[in-house]
Amino acid sequence: MHTLSQAFHTDPSTNGRRSVTVDHGLNSDDFKSLSINGNWLTDKHINAVQKLLSKQFPAQNGLQDCLILEKCLRYTSDVHSFVQILHLPNHWVCISNLFSPPGTVDVYNSLPSMSKSSLALFKQVAAILKTSNRFFQLRHVNVQHQNGTADCGLFAIANAVVLCMKGNPHTCNFNQDTMHPHLYKCFMESNIRPLPSLGRPRRSGIKKFLSLETVQVFCLCRLPWDKYDTLRGPMVHCSKCKEWYHRLCCNIPKKTIDNPTSSYICPSCLSHDTLT
Repeated sequence: MHTLSQAFHTDPSTNGRRSVTVDHGLNSDDFKSLSINGNWLTDKHINAVQKLLSKQFPAQNGLQDCLILEKCLRYTSDVHSFVQILHLPNHWVCISNLFSPPGTVDVYNSLPSMSKSSLALFKQVAAILKTSNRFFQLRHVNVQHQNGTADCGLFAIANAVVLCMKGNPHTCNFNQDTMHPHLYKCFMESNIRPLPSLGRPRRSGIKKFLSLETVQVFCLCRLPWDKYDTLRGPMVHCSKCKEWYHRLCCNIPKKTIDNPTSSYICPSCLSHDTLT
């Protein structure tokens, strides 16, 4: 399959003339799907947008590979004033701490029912923050809701662009019908521009935040508890600091896991005891 830099594509805005685009890591089918309303955006589309945004806004932290975050791997960007698009099961959201107080991350979600109390959201935000505190907070911002279920990626991009420009997505009123062709043109021009609006802001007086969630994190990995996490294994309680630790993260012996009456001291407490 050809990449964009190798293949000709027909831009609907050029009356059928062929044009060549630069390589954004998308193949011909990926690019073609952008021009059709109702098509879902993939991780390849989202990552391509974030790469372009990081070039257009080099001082903006965040905008990292969404697949790395989905696996809760190391976040390589500074977490001060970041913007990031996340993939949840069958859904895209944008998060940022540009306008939130310390220890709090704002969630910009065009389908609120798809992310509230979502363990996938909790884990990805925790993987970004790596907070030394025992909890962080998620503030769900009241942004425009999409029609249907397919355009969450477009709304996540729309909100991310506004944030990169230091704007406020809470007041934005996007034109959903023109989002697909607009993003197509942005790729053709290698320039992500603000997605089209309806020309008027959302009505004044609507509350800015829908809800506030507190997420507790544990262990050296600073992730929330996940009973289905077979990779890191079960958790053990430290007898001194009362924190919980994964077997894998701290290399806890199996016999300690299997014996509920055994006492466990975590690496941090052992190190402190050694120094004192």
